[in-house]
Amino acid sequence: MIYCIQDDSFAFQQLDLMPDDVIDARPDDISEADVLDFCQTNCRMAEWWPVPETVFISEGGNENNLIPDISKWIDSSFVLSPKAYRLLGATLEQWGELLPVIVNGGRFYIFNCRTTGEVDLSQSEKEYFEGEEIGVKQIAFDTGDVSEKLVFKTPFNSCIQIYCGDRFRSLVEDFALTGVQFMPV
Repeated sequence: MIYCIQDDSFAFQQLDLMPDDVIDARPDDISEADVLDFCQTNCRMAEWWPVPETVFISEGGNENNLIPDISKWIDSSFVLSPKAYRLLGATLEQWGELLPVIVNGGRFYIFNCRTTGEVDLSQSEKEYFEGEEIGVKQIAFDTGDVSEKLVFKTPFNSCIQIYCGDRFRSLVEDFALTGVQFMPV
């Protein structure tokens, strides 16, 4: 089964960092647009990543929310706590890049997914309003393409979501990692 990885943002805090916070560290041959839209452009950032310092914040105003082990960051990327990095980091490396970030003196990692998956166009449909594409009505993946991928994104929805199969879901659940939910697609 294929799942869309979603935040459990009502119970957990979110990383307070945006791509424009690191944009000045980019080399001259990488445009600002490539960094701002790094998920869509599949921009490689590990070579110049500045290791920013930041905090987690509660979006719902509940300061008692916990810091998650895994949380969505921008589109098809997520943040790994030191525990999640220790348990999943080596496994995730082949599917993207791990970018360090310092949070309250601890080293967290942003996982920048750089792996794409093909959709099954016969079972996927985009949504339109007045002739303009506004999203995806339904999405299904080419199981031959994605079955061996741990995590992936797709240009079909402009790489705004990150997906996985049962293997990644099982790892997260077996290690009792908090912060994300798995929604079947």
